[in-house]
Amino acid sequence: MKRYLTGLLAFALASSPKIVLAAAAEGGGILNIDPRALVIQICGFVILFLLLKKFLFGPLQNAMATRREEIQTTYTRLEEQQDALGRRQNDLERQIADIEAERRNRIQEGANEGQALREEILQDAQQQATQIIEQGRQMIRMEQEKAIATLREEMADLAVRAAERLIEENLNEDRHRRLVSDFITRVGS
Repeated sequence: MKRYLTGLLAFALASSPKIVLAAAAEGGGILNIDPRALVIQICGFVILFLLLKKFLFGPLQNAMATRREEIQTTYTRLEEQQDALGRRQNDLERQIADIEAERRNRIQEGANEGQALREEILQDAQQQATQIIEQGRQMIRMEQEKAIATLREEMADLAVRAAERLIEENLNEDRHRRLVSDFITRVGS
């Protein structure tokens, strides 16, 4: 744009004196333009153009360049923030997946521990039941042995008494059979 404006100004300055001189030579020319006024207007235009270039176009171009840089910086910063947000989102999604996996693992571990505890309790109960049954069997055996020992003692006592009776009485064969039969009946009951 700067080249375009400079070229336009150069063309205007170069062609203006020729037009003014040609019009003056013909006696005022077709348009009746006063050459002095034209030169003054051209000089005013050039001065105005230079003032506008210095005070308007220069600062305006500087402001536009500054604004362009600000927009580019903002755009770059937004892209960086968007990339950072994308990375953060990926990190959060990965953390959520890790937390979910950890939760599932803990639930599975709890279920496994519960199953192990259940099996341990059942095994302990089975062992206790086996011990109680074995203790009951031992008690029954001991009671049986006591009963057998008591029964033997009673039988021995009865045998001794029967022997004493036999000795005390003179027994005949019938009497002897009857005593043995009585003895067997008592032992049987």
